[in-house]
Amino acid sequence: MNNARITSLFAVNGMSCMGCVGRIEKAVAALPGVSSVKAHLSAAQVTIQHDPSKISIDQLRETITAAGYSAINLPH
Repeated sequence: MNNARITSLFAVNGMSCMGCVGRIEKAVAALPGVSSVKAHLSAAQVTIQHDPSKISIDQLRETITAAGYSAINLPH
């Protein structure tokens, strides 16, 4: 079984308050394969640790978009 975890970083537009932070973190944390998620309001970024065999970067981005925000995966 592959338990590899990677960290993905997204720039997120549209976060304006701690409610936005909570909405994104709740939506992403509910996904299979996500081990941690932290939205940073002041940096307008979301950091996600996940198992790429269970969830893709595109699925993460789509989840953030479905929550009402635009997201772009950032290299790091």
